[in-house]
Amino acid sequence: MHVDPQLYRKAFQAYLRKGTPIEWSIKQERPTTHYIWWSRRDRHTRPTHRARDGQVFSWDNPPDGGHPGEDYNCRCRAEPYHGDGQEYVTHDLKGIGGSNERWKNLDFVRHFFQGAGRGVTLSEIGHLSEIAELWAYRHGALERWTKQIIGEVREARLTAQFDRSYSFENVQFSHGGGVVKGSFSGVTQLVHGMRAIEGETAYEFSDIFTDPLDIREWITGDEIPDRAFNLTELNGTAYPVTGSWRSHLRAKVFAEEDMSAY
Repeated sequence: MHVDPQLYRKAFQAYLRKGTPIEWSIKQERPTTHYIWWSRRDRHTRPTHRARDGQVFSWDNPPDGGHPGEDYNCRCRAEPYHGDGQEYVTHDLKGIGGSNERWKNLDFVRHFFQGAGRGVTLSEIGHLSEIAELWAYRHGALERWTKQIIGEVREARLTAQFDRSYSFENVQFSHGGGVVKGSFSGVTQLVHGMRAIEGETAYEFSDIFTDPLDIREWITGDEIPDRAFNLTELNGTAYPVTGSWRSHLRAKVFAEEDMSAY
């Protein structure tokens, strides 16, 4: 029976601090020769560990830094890999890097009065990775999106779309709400009752910073009337905030939905 990675991590840390030997059984009790790496997929996860999410590794050939739970403060876990008859899904977020100086609320307001309505991008204001990760993991949207894609593929459709509003105040209060759209296109193959799926999703973020006092929040309806929009400008100029990123999906799931976890 494979030992809990958390137990191994504690033993490994004890070895580093005190030289306490790690029990042979802790290192060797593994029911399979390979495992699937699963990370916590939050903002505290190392980028290198997030990139390994869903990948298969050999117990005899650890990646840089060791197996899940071995690197310092690693919270990842190893799931025994049983071969082709096992379901897995991985989503690799792409295009969310960048090192631009991060905007704060005052920067949004300053641009409202001085920017003459020029639009800004999430990458430009240093918020792209936070927006993408908040959407994907803290809102749980990536898990729902994955199930939607798999459902479409099971119905013989190789494309899927979504368009939904989310709250992004946790990134910066000035964001308030924003809309994320996604469009997936991929390929699939049926092998021995398992459906292999691979494809790309393109994401688009859009919002409008209309006024520093959030007068727009008091206006009901899907669209802001022109006269109300003009009122909210308060001697400044509203401006759009946009962004884009991608993700690569690899999955193998049971073709029959009632047999699948997805």
